[in-house]
Amino acid sequence: MISLVGSLLLIMILVQHPDEQTQKVTQHPLVIVDSLELVLTALQETEAAIKNLSVTTDYVHRQASLLPFDSTIEMKMTTDAIIDSVGNSRNETSGQQLSLESDGKSARTFRGRWLGVFKDGVAKHLRWYEENNSPRASLDEVLRWHGVDPREFTTHFQHRSVTEILRVPGATISERTEWDGRPVIIVESVIRQNRSDKRRYRFWIDTERKIVVRRAITIQYAEGQPWQEYARIEGREHREIAVGIWLPTKVKYESLDVKADVAPVKLAWSYEGVNRDLKVNELLANDTFDLEFPAGVQVNDHRPAAKKTP
Repeated sequence: MISLVGSLLLIMILVQHPDEQTQKVTQHPLVIVDSLELVLTALQETEAAIKNLSVTTDYVHRQASLLPFDSTIEMKMTTDAIIDSVGNSRNETSGQQLSLESDGKSARTFRGRWLGVFKDGVAKHLRWYEENNSPRASLDEVLRWHGVDPREFTTHFQHRSVTEILRVPGATISERTEWDGRPVIIVESVIRQNRSDKRRYRFWIDTERKIVVRRAITIQYAEGQPWQEYARIEGREHREIAVGIWLPTKVKYESLDVKADVAPVKLAWSYEGVNRDLKVNELLANDTFDLEFPAGVQVNDHRPAAKKTP
């Protein structure tokens, strides 16, 4: 049953059997939503329904840009993440990372472990490297994710809720298509168009499940040139984790190197992951987002001077 706020127009595609005069209905109904407000209200229901989210993700990280040679390095890692509706978060990652050598001509991968929490506007990080068992500690303004912030493939994009992004003048339903075998609509909103280039958001939205399944940022360098995607996050094979809450079991986050001359697009980097142990609205311990640095560890405070405490 389709449960969007308000009434939706449901069009069933009819197929005439060649040997019969009866009509049969295809498996997938095409949901047509002509009201952007209905779409945003539905998405807000999902945003409000997820009080917290936890997930374990096995990632393959591919890095092609910023390397001293023309190649792609592939690394594997596993991340355990918990995040709540206001952004308090905790993530612990183990696996491979990239290091550029001092000669500027080579790079290598190494194994390590990273633990980070974000609470009350402060990010705390601990890092262990294979060649040194003593952790490094730091205080920062922003939590560093090794992988993808889980809200970025559920209710958010670029650290803002999708409904906040789309509740702007000019946002519009631009297209109806399919994604992962299901009908979706594409909603666009302008980021900027007062410079030499224009940029806009694009969101693929499954209105029946009330979830964004794909999001992208596109750029047009000059009038008449094609729009090019340069950042995108895709989710596939969604499961209903709780009643009415559908989350992806496969995710991909890509950054692309696009040029004004519309040269062939190259991958800058990507994180491709398989989600497991997806849970929402768990009873979290009071200290879930706390982190005490080990005694004797030097802590580097990278925050602006105004935000540092004595």
